[in-house]
Amino acid sequence: GIAFAANVGGIGTPIGTPPNLVMMGAYKDLGHPELSFTEWMKFGVPVSLTMVIVIWLWLSRKVTGKERIDLPDPGSWRQPEIRTMLVFGLTALAWITRSEPFGGWKTWLNLPQANDASVAFVAVILLFCLPGGEKKGERLLDWRTANRIPWGMLVLVGAGLCLGEGFKQSGLSATIASVFSGIGSLPLIALLLGIALLVTFLTEMTSNTATTNVLMPILGAAAIASDVDPILLMIPAAMSASCAFMLPVATIPNAVVFGTGEITVRRMAREGLVLNLMGASVISGICYFLLS
Repeated sequence: GIAFAANVGGIGTPIGTPPNLVMMGAYKDLGHPELSFTEWMKFGVPVSLTMVIVIWLWLSRKVTGKERIDLPDPGSWRQPEIRTMLVFGLTALAWITRSEPFGGWKTWLNLPQANDASVAFVAVILLFCLPGGEKKGERLLDWRTANRIPWGMLVLVGAGLCLGEGFKQSGLSATIASVFSGIGSLPLIALLLGIALLVTFLTEMTSNTATTNVLMPILGAAAIASDVDPILLMIPAAMSASCAFMLPVATIPNAVVFGTGEITVRRMAREGLVLNLMGASVISGICYFLLS
């Protein structure tokens, strides 16, 4: 349940999971305006909340509620925790209000080039500079801690954007997309459901980041060749990449939970298959009403 909730929780915001960032980068590379934090949340949050409820209902169907679990007492909040949470809260607020309302703070402060990466960069600087509040000279973030960040994931996302540009410049995207040039004649709901199912089950064989890195430039080119708005194909695909629940390789949360040894592949696949189908249905349905 924790792994599945982490998967769908990341759908809600652009920074929640790498496929979201890959999709936004690929969409911008097609010459479209950059999606803002709030624009993504308008369709990401409904999908995320709906899937959390679906997962809860499905996984708790056999839970009797008679077992009692005693959780350890976390104690009171410490100063470093409070200050870190404050920085994170201000960062989220800056992301949300960057472009809205009324042009956002980037318009008020005459900073037209400011983007979500700029906000994150300032937040990191604050974490390195602000004192922790308990030990003298201790900061909220030090390099020893930062060095444990999985930088390889960031490189993978960047490599995916480079791969997409290579597809575009070489003409490979257009060649592959020409095969799917007739998809524009399909009913929109059928098209969305087909893409959601395709991406969901492809992600079971590779990581969701790798799947979106390969598919986004192809979907973008296919949409253009079919005279369809690329966002109609790319957003459902990005969301579906986070709704692969059957195998550990699909997403990082799946792998982490499987690594505890408490969950077998057979059980994960049995529960995940139904959730895969439910996820594709939820994503295609919500995107149909919000994006069409």
